[in-house]
Amino acid sequence: MWSLPSPIWADIGNQLLGRIEQTYDFTVFSDSPKGLTQLPGALGGDPGQQDALASQASTSQGFLEILRAKAHFFRLPERIINDLSDTGTLIVFSDLFLGNASAKNYAIVSTGIGVQLASDVPRFVASWGAEVGTQSAGPDYTRLGTIYHEFCHAWMLDAVANDPFWQDLETQSMQDYANAVTANGQDVDPKSAYREAAGSYVDVRVQGWYRLVLTFSKALLIKGTVPQARMADLLSGARAEYNSIVDRQVFGYVDGSAIVQPGLHAPLREALDTYVLDSLPLTRKFEESPLRIIDETVFGGAAMGDAPGPANGAPDP
Repeated sequence: MWSLPSPIWADIGNQLLGRIEQTYDFTVFSDSPKGLTQLPGALGGDPGQQDALASQASTSQGFLEILRAKAHFFRLPERIINDLSDTGTLIVFSDLFLGNASAKNYAIVSTGIGVQLASDVPRFVASWGAEVGTQSAGPDYTRLGTIYHEFCHAWMLDAVANDPFWQDLETQSMQDYANAVTANGQDVDPKSAYREAAGSYVDVRVQGWYRLVLTFSKALLIKGTVPQARMADLLSGARAEYNSIVDRQVFGYVDGSAIVQPGLHAPLREALDTYVLDSLPLTRKFEESPLRIIDETVFGGAAMGDAPGPANGAPDP
């Protein structure tokens, strides 16, 4: 079913958005070099305000505004959200025809590109992030990557479709993926392959960054309650997993089958890093991220391998 905002919640939601703008400069790293700031109540940090926030997120513009504010807070890409807002990209919240997917792009005749998200995504984006600084498990953050994945497609198909730089890059990318191979061995359309690879790369980057933030949030909460070796293992493992994205070459699925070749070529990767991922720390290794400061000042460089850890790994604390 289509999701429409309740008139009662709409006024409250508008008030919340005003408060969001007033606190827009806060980020998860604003508290101190030794901690992570909890999500402000106006952004869903207060469970009592999440109904109003979810209702406000049930419209295209409301959803983009809330997502943009949370992206700023967690140092995630904002430019792509702003561009989709400027192009008037329609976002629909419906489960119709999604099948096993939670999101997809679709064409709107004569008016551009739309993005379809599952009907519960407004509720997800309202509650997303509240788990940082608390013991709660929080929603499935992989959905955040899916949103950015589909936004990347919509942005490429609409916002920069007539940009000479991106037109040239698409031509080059289609040549690179002309002989793309997937795990099932079937031939794939080069345009679909390169776009899926691009969307997957953005997805993986976003997920990797947020997963790293969550791990450090957990580590700060349990510090002093677990052996140092287990803490070192937790943080070193998170760092290695995050850094592995930099070295990963192949991304994307076509019709449910993983692309196995070619790798994401350098010009496309660099363009995605710059124009979609805003050249944020999530495009670089752990050593260049703000989390390194927390690691060094709070954990003595545990994520950097300075603290002892078990030879064969330890269970998650």
